[in-house]
Amino acid sequence: KTHKPNSITTMQRIYTIVIFIITATFAQAQINQVELFSNPILEKQHAEKQQQTQVILQELTTKLMASVVSTRDIIPFGGTCVEAGEMFFDCVDTTGLGSSATVTLIPTTLLFGTASLDTNCLAYIANPNVDFGIDSVYVKLCDSNNECDTLIYPMLSHRANNTITLSTNILAAEDTMTVCVDVDALPNDFSSASILGNDPTLGEAFIFGNCIFYEAKRFAGVDTVSFQVCDDFCVCDTYAIPFFIQQDTVSLPFMDDFSYSGPYASNEKWLTKDVYVNQTMSINPVSIGVATFDGLNEKGAPRGGGYGVSDDMTSTYLDLAPYTSGSNVFLSFYLEPKGLGEAPAGADSLILEFKNMSNEWNLMDTFKHESLPNDSFTFFSYHIDEAQYFFKGFQFRLRNFSSRSGNIDHWHLDYVRLANNISNNSSLQDIAFTELPNPILENYTSMPWWHFVADIDGEIISENELTEVHLFNHFESTNTPENPEFNMSENQTNTNVLTGFTLLNGSEANIPPGHAPFIFPMGSAYPTFSTSMNNDFTDDLKFLEFEKTYSFTVAEENANINPIVEDNNEVSHTTIFDNYFAYDDGTAEGGLEATKKLVQIAVKFHANVDDTLKAIQFHFPHIKVNTSNQLFNLRVWVGELDEEAEYNGIFQKPLYIDSYVDSLNGFTTYVLKDIISGERTPLFIPAGDFYVGWQQISTCDLNKCIAVGVDKNNPDGMENVFFDPFGFGEDWENVASNNTEIIGSMMIRPVVGEGEPQQSSKTNQITKTHFNIYPNPTSGLLNIEVNEGDYESFSYFLFDAVGKMIDSNSLGNQLNISHLQSGIYFIKIKNNKTNEIFNQKIILF
Repeated sequence: KTHKPNSITTMQRIYTIVIFIITATFAQAQINQVELFSNPILEKQHAEKQQQTQVILQELTTKLMASVVSTRDIIPFGGTCVEAGEMFFDCVDTTGLGSSATVTLIPTTLLFGTASLDTNCLAYIANPNVDFGIDSVYVKLCDSNNECDTLIYPMLSHRANNTITLSTNILAAEDTMTVCVDVDALPNDFSSASILGNDPTLGEAFIFGNCIFYEAKRFAGVDTVSFQVCDDFCVCDTYAIPFFIQQDTVSLPFMDDFSYSGPYASNEKWLTKDVYVNQTMSINPVSIGVATFDGLNEKGAPRGGGYGVSDDMTSTYLDLAPYTSGSNVFLSFYLEPKGLGEAPAGADSLILEFKNMSNEWNLMDTFKHESLPNDSFTFFSYHIDEAQYFFKGFQFRLRNFSSRSGNIDHWHLDYVRLANNISNNSSLQDIAFTELPNPILENYTSMPWWHFVADIDGEIISENELTEVHLFNHFESTNTPENPEFNMSENQTNTNVLTGFTLLNGSEANIPPGHAPFIFPMGSAYPTFSTSMNNDFTDDLKFLEFEKTYSFTVAEENANINPIVEDNNEVSHTTIFDNYFAYDDGTAEGGLEATKKLVQIAVKFHANVDDTLKAIQFHFPHIKVNTSNQLFNLRVWVGELDEEAEYNGIFQKPLYIDSYVDSLNGFTTYVLKDIISGERTPLFIPAGDFYVGWQQISTCDLNKCIAVGVDKNNPDGMENVFFDPFGFGEDWENVASNNTEIIGSMMIRPVVGEGEPQQSSKTNQITKTHFNIYPNPTSGLLNIEVNEGDYESFSYFLFDAVGKMIDSNSLGNQLNISHLQSGIYFIKIKNNKTNEIFNQKIILF
């Protein structure tokens, strides 16, 4: 018997399904992933370099002014400049003076020129051999009633402006040089100077007095700076100052796997600073670190100007003269579009070019996103077999084409190799780490120590996850690293937690070709690790740094054949215990916005002990729209998400803190305050769950609302993020369950415990730490005094006058630099807890 469904029941089911689809679609539309606009890490690096240059210029200007003795006061003088042998001509206006008006030249002695009058027109000719002089020409003007005025023409006769070419100055790439010109040749006192032009691809020139401070870039060539100096009257001489930037050619093999810290590519291997060297933006690289083509300039800002060339990665000058087409010279690299960034789309592309001996760039290949996978690197190899490329000075370059409108359209480059006597096979003798060690915490990247010790078993990483190792074996066959070690230390107390434990055991030590991720128990190490975490540190500690290091050696690796193979054999990661909870690693790869007014987003945290919430830190990434005038409510829920937040900081504005203070990828701090009195109102947090988030208050459009940073390196972080699509607190949904395409951890950090966090503002620095570094100038030994905090809380970085880092370490009360050459240096001291920076110039004699 066939059953005929009831039509009413069927319609009810259809209606229910439709309502569910509409509601789900509506809910998903209330939150949105936002792409980044700029890169604060590059912005900060460039700003530090500019600051160093300005300090040098200020010092040079001060020295110059101290040596200048003024010969006379500068007297403002109106008049007409007339070059030697040239004529000044002017007709006196007699309109309205009557038909019998007269114009006569009053006889006077002229020393520097001659004057004549034709009817009512004056002509003054400067003497051809004049250097400088002032003649006053007097003209008498009378009307029909014989009422007369005397017109005075100050004539400033001067020699012609000179153009002088100086001898060529030779300097190395990224070096600096000061050149002063002779202003005594000017007829009068030196008054002003200007740079009329130079080649910005080769260097930058800065003015101080009658001198220029020149900073060479990485390209070789002659940059002629046109430098004009003027006296306080009429003469301007132009000096052509040639700077020849030298660059040695590099012999093969040439390799770079970008395993260093960056953010710029190595100046020994690349001539441009466009790409962003990082360890966070790619997926499954073949060696730790990549070079990202991000559409931003070296200052970390969009290039603008519509579709075109965005990033240029040009190799240094390579010596291919010893080779021929029979030498089997190959260029190879790995390439990945998108990664954890934004996929190239439409017309976006990446191209490879070779430079021939005629200095012409030839297109070798074009890469499009649709032909490459998003989440893996593809190997490419090119046989260099044409005679036009076998010369001393060969170069190759990669350039991407994009909309140039933001930090978008990403390509990631890894493991570049140019070598002789090889094939197009991807194998070579190297085993590389591809990722940093995993944190030692199960739930957070950072948390307060007193919460950790209250539930060590619940917060510490499990035995099965203690070691998470990601390797890539570039050998053709299975290979076994030697001395695979796992070490861990706590830097503040100088405690060795683990020393010399074997990282890879048994079958894990035999690494097959390609990617080899391992997550495995460390039976021998875990009891030692757990015991140390339970017993070696007191419960009242406030700040700790656990550094986890993996390392190994490979006997077959030969740095003479493959120069970078030893660089990727050690990786470290630091887990910080401080006064905040964090799920993120401090670097944003994207943002999350509430796209409608009243929509709420909240992040779940768990307190293991009763505590006091003092402040909330947000990272606001730079997106295409400045949202600093929009409003949001800062909210905290205790226990569970519901209609009533336990704290409601209404009408807050997002502050891009890195625009105002020296804070890397900065977090903006909002102190919990009473909305009426403005007094601090810390919120009691009982042991258990609590939620921190925000509610969009201002009306905004898609991709134009307040965005909070997302760290995509922790893809499961959205399991702790919830949103309320209607704003009433009754319909909270989990982001991970609602939209699987949104991944990452929110960059929101609750600040708890003792102390008084400082509210971020445009004018007040977050830190009050002051340093006294003396003697300065010094013969080599520097004493360093810090007014608050332990030395162990700080690191120092030492740079030379052109911004090259030459030393870095933990800070102590003394630093010996006597082994360096005399000159100007810069010390940067970093607070490891807050990322605040202190800079000072050091003079070594």
